[in-house]
Amino acid sequence: MAQTKEQVQTKHAELLEKLDKLQEAITVLAEQIAVKEVEVKKESSREEIRTIEELFPVPSEYMHIAQQTLNKEFTIQVTPLSDSPAFQFTIVVPDKYSHISDEYRRMYKADLRPKVISYSDGAQGVRAWCERVFNSFNPTDQAMIVADRV
Repeated sequence: MAQTKEQVQTKHAELLEKLDKLQEAITVLAEQIAVKEVEVKKESSREEIRTIEELFPVPSEYMHIAQQTLNKEFTIQVTPLSDSPAFQFTIVVPDKYSHISDEYRRMYKADLRPKVISYSDGAQGVRAWCERVFNSFNPTDQAMIVADRV
């Protein structure tokens, strides 16, 4: 069964065409798998964040102190520290009271006032930090903050 040169070339071209189609299919599958892996990683990281917040919610006493000393427009974040018996207490200043630079805003996205407070200081430490943040504002802003407490 001898094949002519033309028959061999035709079969060779057909095989090359099939290989190209196979390579395209493999590429598409590889891209789909990569996209699914990224989606799975995003979902698992969201779950981790949710779990941390559920494990250490913001104590209502701390929220009450912040709202009493500042006002309800200020938000707080409480993050436990893994290496010491303390937590990071962060006050997020609303834009209308904030006087941060554009560079700081680009970097942190908000006016953050963090402080590490030991668990033994607890509510007293939170109150002292809220008062210190309040006193850092100029008198005009302090008056606006007090007026907005109602």
